[in-house]
Amino acid sequence: MSKLVTMTGVLVCLMAHAAQAEPTQWADHRASIPAGESRNLGIAGTLTLQVKAVGKTLVKGVCPTTGLAAFWNESEHGHGEIRTISFANCTDATLPNGTKTCAGSALEVRPATLTWPTILEASPTFYLDEWHDVAVDIRCAGGTDYGTFSGQLTPKIGDVDDVNNWRDDDDDHLLFRPTRGTLHEPASGDSATLEGALTIEGKRIQAWRFPGPPAAPLSSFAPGLTSSPFGEHEPAEEES
Repeated sequence: MSKLVTMTGVLVCLMAHAAQAEPTQWADHRASIPAGESRNLGIAGTLTLQVKAVGKTLVKGVCPTTGLAAFWNESEHGHGEIRTISFANCTDATLPNGTKTCAGSALEVRPATLTWPTILEASPTFYLDEWHDVAVDIRCAGGTDYGTFSGQLTPKIGDVDDVNNWRDDDDDHLLFRPTRGTLHEPASGDSATLEGALTIEGKRIQAWRFPGPPAAPLSSFAPGLTSSPFGEHEPAEEES
C-alpha cells in the first residue's frame, strides 16, 4: 500500500511539473517574435528591497529601477536576458523598529554580474518570467557592506494592479513579490526580496502559449470571457 501511495505521489508531482512546462512565446504587438530576432526594450519602475536575517529586518529601501531587457523565442520557450539594470538613488526606508538602515548615508544596490538570462514559463493561470543568475551587491555608502545576494527571481507578467490581469489593463508589467523569488548571501545566511513593478517599454511585449493567439483581435472578445485570447485562464482567486 505504501509503495502505491509513493508511486501515486511521484506521478502527481510529474504531472504538475509537466503542466507548468507548456511551450511559450514572446510576442511584439501581438505578433510572435520571429526566430532569430530579438527585441531590446527598456524596463522602468520602482522596487522595494528588503534584507532579512532570522526574525529581523536589516535593510529596507525603495529604489527607482531602470534597465534594458531583451526578448526572443527559441523552440520551446520565450527567452531573454536582462542586459543592464540600475537601482539608482535608493531611499533608505524606516525599519519596523523605527530606525533607518544607513542612518543618513546612501543605500547602494548594484548588480554584481550581468547579464541575467530569463525564460518565460506558463502556469495554468498566468505567465512567469524567470530571472536566473541574479546577483546584487548591497551596502551603505561608507558603512556596512551586507554582501552579494544571488539566486532566482520570478516576476509575474501582469498589469499595474495585479488584479483581473488581461481584463482591465494591458499586461505590460513585470510584477515582483517576496513569494516569487529570494536572493541569498552565503556568508551571512541573510536573504533579500524585491517587491513592486517594472513596466516594459511601449506596451509592446505580450506572453502566450505556443503557437500563439487566435486571429481575432482582443477587442472582439466579450468582456465576460473566462479565458483570454492569449491562452491565459482567469484563476478562481488571485494567486500570489
